[in-house]
Amino acid sequence: MKLRTLGRHRGKTPAQLRAELDKADCTLIGLATENDGLRADRDQLERQLDAAGIDLSGARDALRVPAV
Repeated sequence: MKLRTLGRHRGKTPAQLRAELDKADCTLIGLATENDGLRADRDQLERQLDAAGIDLSGARDALRVPAV
């Protein structure tokens, strides 16, 4: 068996490895972009929750019966 033939059967070719690396890079970039979007959504929801907590606190104070 020739050395060149033996090398071809050991695994993936350099072209196949480059293609897989390109695909993995695209996946990583896509996940990073999705992660950034989800963080922005979470930050917005946290701001809304904080505002709702402030509104609730104010409403409680307004409904509190003064002690006589």
